[in-house]
Amino acid sequence: MEGARLAGRPAERVALTHACPGCGSDAHGRPVLVCDHRVLPVQVSLSRARGRSVVALTVGVGVAVGIDVEEVAGTGFDGFDDVCLHHRERASTPVQRAVVWTRKESLLKACGTGLRVDPRVVRLSGPDEPPRVLECPGLGVPVDRVWMSDLDVGDGWAGALTVLSAVRAAPAARSPAATR
Repeated sequence: MEGARLAGRPAERVALTHACPGCGSDAHGRPVLVCDHRVLPVQVSLSRARGRSVVALTVGVGVAVGIDVEEVAGTGFDGFDDVCLHHRERASTPVQRAVVWTRKESLLKACGTGLRVDPRVVRLSGPDEPPRVLECPGLGVPVDRVWMSDLDVGDGWAGALTVLSAVRAAPAARSPAATR
């Protein structure tokens, strides 16, 4: 397990669980790695959609990560704009919608809020432009600390990775054990 290696612990002693910042439950909330009843200093984000899974890990104080994957067909519904787009954003095709959605969800996961924050308050660069946060009021994250990348997760899919860090993040993606 890569997370155990990053934390310097034997894989057989590391478990993946959840920690809700609101109620403390381990039945839901952000995924965390635990060893000997202690949460390890590895940030974990994961996303699953119709048999495809992606995982992101970061190590470091003041560093957070969020990842998302979505099937393009899943964003082609009427009303998408009303639940996702900032009033100054446009996404006219299902591919563009999936790009915007995965970028926003990866950001909200990295911030630790998930969809408790309305995605419409976040304004991003256009789906055909390099990913960049233009506005994110109320998230408590300066836009100059947000490093976002689109992921190549296969035809008919969109994916995005967001790292929050004071220094430029250089995300490295690999998929030797990708599930499809």
